[in-house]
Amino acid sequence: YVLALKGNQPLFYQEVVSYFEAEDVREKIKKKANCWHKTVEKEHGGIAVREYYITGDVELFERAARGHWGIETRLHWQMDFTFQDDKNRSMAKTGAKNLQIMKKLVLAILGLVKTSYKLSMKRIRYEISLNYEQEVEKIFSMINADNIKGLLKSKATSEK
Repeated sequence: YVLALKGNQPLFYQEVVSYFEAEDVREKIKKKANCWHKTVEKEHGGIAVREYYITGDVELFERAARGHWGIETRLHWQMDFTFQDDKNRSMAKTGAKNLQIMKKLVLAILGLVKTSYKLSMKRIRYEISLNYEQEVEKIFSMINADNIKGLLKSKATSEK
């Protein structure tokens, strides 16, 4: 696999930069034969410097990449399945962005109280729709600092 990395993915970019800065990883790679190459070229009125590194150390990268995409996949699946996000036809950019923020906030809250319901996210939304006032009151009663800490701890141990 070949990976061209630019700054348009800032979190991923920073993780890779941090990896190569740790314990002089670049210097170790440069000492190995055929594992590093640098080019300097004039380009569009400036100088383009490109460095190429080949490393076999993929264990940490694999965990980071799989972890990142696992989170993305779960979030997108929940947004589509629970909120029917793919069917959303909000046209105004600001409106669509605000709706996404609200859905993610609701998803986070439902994620915190899901263990108390012992139901799927979609089923929890259905239960809320049947008796909105009672269910919202129930949810907000569960959301205080101590309960959130407990819910987060139980969620963290269940994910391990």
